[in-house]
Amino acid sequence: MSEPKPNILILLPWEEKIRFTFEKLILARFPNLPVTTVATLKEAAEKIIDAEIFMAFGVAVKEDIFGTAKKLRWVHAFGTGVDGIIDRPGLAPHVLVTSTRGIHGAPLSEIAILHMLALARDYPRSIRAHDKHQWDRFRARLLQGKRGRRAGDIFLPSSMGLYKFCQALGILFYRRVCSKLLQL
Repeated sequence: MSEPKPNILILLPWEEKIRFTFEKLILARFPNLPVTTVATLKEAAEKIIDAEIFMAFGVAVKEDIFGTAKKLRWVHAFGTGVDGIIDRPGLAPHVLVTSTRGIHGAPLSEIAILHMLALARDYPRSIRAHDKHQWDRFRARLLQGKRGRRAGDIFLPSSMGLYKFCQALGILFYRRVCSKLLQL
């Protein structure tokens, strides 16, 4: 006799042609699992009564739908943050909450690089000159050979890309920040 399979409820308010992406991935690996994907929080509130696993982006959970979820054992946030989930009073304390940590490492590293270059090259000045159709000659500053220092505890993306880039530029971080990066 086989064990009962957990009901999985997925909330994805995306357009229909991509909304069922996660459901298809789960069913490809576990074809016998009951998986339901809904588009609205109202639909999720109606179906969460029978769900044992709930998956959504935390920001999509704009109101507390967990009060009626008596069978719920696990909530997974597709994004890095769990806000919108753990701050809901209806979420029972025994429910496991997880998130997809690490998916933003490379994009955040790249955006940090973008901002460093924009500051070094005075990008707003270039945009203003472009808008005026003017050639504004000015000496651009390079990041090469520059040193910087960041005080205090900061959280950097779990990707080592930014660290390696900063290290190549010679940017100095306090030892405790570097050690946190190396532990990620």
